[in-house]
Amino acid sequence: MADRPLRVLQLTSTSLMGGAEQMVLHLLRAADPVRVRFEVLSLLGPGDLTRRAAEAGVPAVHWNLAGMGRPWRWPGLWRRMRRFLIRGRFDAVHCYGLRADLAVRWVAAGLGVPVLSSISSPDPWRRAPHVWLDRLTADGVTAWVAVCEAARQTRLRRERFPADRIHVVLNGLPDQAPPTVEARRAARARWRLAPDAPVLAVVGNLRPAKGYPDLIEALAGLRTRVPGLICLAAGRDDSAGALPALARARGLESALKFIGFNEDPSRELLPAADLLVMPSHWEGCPVALLEAMRAGLPSVATRVGGIPELITDGREGLLVPPHAPGALTEALAALLVDPARRAAMGAAARARFLATFTADRMAAELTALYEHYGRIR
Repeated sequence: MADRPLRVLQLTSTSLMGGAEQMVLHLLRAADPVRVRFEVLSLLGPGDLTRRAAEAGVPAVHWNLAGMGRPWRWPGLWRRMRRFLIRGRFDAVHCYGLRADLAVRWVAAGLGVPVLSSISSPDPWRRAPHVWLDRLTADGVTAWVAVCEAARQTRLRRERFPADRIHVVLNGLPDQAPPTVEARRAARARWRLAPDAPVLAVVGNLRPAKGYPDLIEALAGLRTRVPGLICLAAGRDDSAGALPALARARGLESALKFIGFNEDPSRELLPAADLLVMPSHWEGCPVALLEAMRAGLPSVATRVGGIPELITDGREGLLVPPHAPGALTEALAALLVDPARRAAMGAAARARFLATFTADRMAAELTALYEHYGRIR
């Protein structure tokens, strides 16, 4: 153990808030400052992460680079990164995203600074150039940190990283009490929902990987089976209006409400819901599912990526195959008409969250890795 806190740089490809960036914020707040001190550097984006990190009292820098995809700009970036690492006197760097990896791996290795590289999902979309660049620069990585076993397994099969240097640290959230009756009433009033309406929540930007067309088909099949059903969909519309248009074409204007990006679904959306639905085609260790578990909500989700590591089918929720609207319809119907089963699954989900998915547990495990691989002991 070091006689001073380790200095660890959290290096993100973007400062736009996503799952990885949320985990960075939770880590900053939950880690023991006697053991580790952080600084944050983000390369791209609007600066949301660095602003919020600074508000939490953590030094944070936002470079807002442009043109990172142009190879002739990389030597200048590497020189700038080298100067930054030398000034910061960091004991380790934890990076998130391929752009961050490419910006720091060889530079840090040349300075003798250990690099931990995050694996945030199975990334089935990865093309050959991404895989090639990851393999090419892998000699600059001291260890990898996967957010779920499914993500670890993809890197073993596809990128062929050494198994003994890929560690699984599941995502974690700070605990907060499940919504009260008053919070449920207020959330339903916010979205103009009837107190007794059956309500689903889905959290995810409107893009192909989130499986919204499957959900739309499932809702079309549920309308006559679950009268008054409402689904609240929170997320940025990356479909350029195509998904809302599909919902309208299926006659779901009143049943599926697209409410746009919501910064705090745990407080503003989930209290209004009876269950969470996650029809994704791939996922890592999804934050929205953890938020639902923390709130004591059951879930209906697809059996992809790390989701089966969070939810046991029939215990904390129901799992269905991806690309299967019919199976999604049946699972949603089964829970929507059975309040007692929903309550039992919600209680099991809350218990599993407390046992496995807290930010304190995540921060302790990551701190242990920093101390193991950091350049001071």
